[in-house]
Amino acid sequence: MVGWSAAGTALAACDVPSTVTLEEGKETVVSYLSPEEYNIPGIGVWYASACTQCASACGIQGRVREGRALKLEGNPESPINRGKLCQMGQAGIQGHYNPDRLTQPMLRKDGKLTVISWDEAYKLLEQKAGPAANLAGERFAWVTGTVSGHQAVLIDAHLGSVGSTNHYTQELISSAVGQAVNRDMLGDAMPRLALDKAKLILSFGADFLGTWVSPLHFSTEYAKFRSAPRGVLVQVEPKMTLTGANADLWIAVRPGTEGVLALGLANILTQNGGADALPEATRTVISSHDLAKVSELTGIDGARIERIAALLKQHSPSLVLAGAPVEGHAHGYQSTAAVQLLNVILGNIGQTILPNGPFPFPQMAARTGNTRNLIAFAEAAKNKTLDVVFFHGANPVYSAPAYLKLGEHLQNISFKVAFSMFPDETT
Repeated sequence: MVGWSAAGTALAACDVPSTVTLEEGKETVVSYLSPEEYNIPGIGVWYASACTQCASACGIQGRVREGRALKLEGNPESPINRGKLCQMGQAGIQGHYNPDRLTQPMLRKDGKLTVISWDEAYKLLEQKAGPAANLAGERFAWVTGTVSGHQAVLIDAHLGSVGSTNHYTQELISSAVGQAVNRDMLGDAMPRLALDKAKLILSFGADFLGTWVSPLHFSTEYAKFRSAPRGVLVQVEPKMTLTGANADLWIAVRPGTEGVLALGLANILTQNGGADALPEATRTVISSHDLAKVSELTGIDGARIERIAALLKQHSPSLVLAGAPVEGHAHGYQSTAAVQLLNVILGNIGQTILPNGPFPFPQMAARTGNTRNLIAFAEAAKNKTLDVVFFHGANPVYSAPAYLKLGEHLQNISFKVAFSMFPDETT
């Protein structure tokens, strides 16, 4: 008993290993020899960071013990999610330890990816994309998802070092059209939407409780919007979304005609004045969208359109939103601008649509992905204008429409490097 007690005491004094890999009974132990001074074995330390499970970049806190991340929670100091974290953010820890993740560099040989050493990978990168490669700058590119902060700065520095400006950012779900309209009409691409200050929200397909922009942030603001006095939610969309299922009034609109409905509502709202400050061309377009015409084009009964206009008049300030169904077609910009015009007419600018102010570090501002960049990259691959491409945080082969034939055109790029945790379609 004395002998076993001495052995137990000796083992307890040893530090806990930072990584243990089990494979067919084999065990590799790496000692945690040089921990930070404030790390105490068995006691977790919380680090602040940002979630990368989607482009919202919610603030998170990660609990780390003996060098291993164990739990993620929302950061209460974050103005985006205010301490909350969605199921995707909570699952980030599972992706971090996923047994199927790629852990070694792989090189394509005879059409198959084969594991190689890190030294071989670094030598190949230096040979194909380093200074000795004499790579023409315009023939090198990065393809990424939305990036910001130091990551964006590093990518810009890398591109600048080789004399390239080819940074193609792409996102499967993007609000690039809405940002362009906001920039042109308000001078602010991403104004702050104060849902909690609105008495009525009229949403044209903006599924802010589902997948639109930052659902966790908007869910928190929506809870305030619904608290006393209870706000009214009107959802207009071609198919019912999660947000539509929570609406007080849900209206089905013919796909692609949301902008027509917005102009029809503008016509009703300005019949007794309110359009004097608008340009003459805008007033002409509004006046041409009478109730009968709008009802015929949108498939919505005229009485319902008048009811929406009446609700907008009764509940002020309000907030009018344009979502993916409005932005995602040939006339998406014009339709989104028509929706934003309602906010101007209703006087919502400065009340429920607030300026974000200038970003103090413009070099760290987000490079937002969009479909235009995806198409431009597909054209560059088709025209054989690229020799080396780095992929990170994007899967363009999966997200590109079939007509672009991106998977086929990638064969025109002689050296492709994918920084990926999993063997996706692009990898």
